Amino acid sequence: MGASLSTDEVQDFVLPNIPPTADVTGRVTNALGEELAGVQVVATSNQLTGVSGLSFSSKATTDSSGNYTINVVSGGGYTLTYNPANTLTTGGQ
Repeated sequence: MGASLSTDEVQDFVLPNIPPTADVTGRVTNALGEELAGVQVVATSNQLTGVSGLSFSSKATTDSSGNYTINVVSGGGYTLTYNPANTLTTGGQ
């Protein structure tokens, strides 16, 4: 199914229609409610609406106030993971 191209060869292909994007925002805090800076937050989806067989992930790092914004493809359910993944409390939207 895959093809090899020489350095002088051009081949056209069609990408599937990708849904519009949306922002996932939130704040990462510890058990005492203190904001945590520098935490990597990853949003992952294996089920995008209208696009079969395509997964998507995007990541962001929290700022000095523990806030993050991740731009994702809309129309899917996302799992958020945090690194370091210790005891965290999140206030996401």
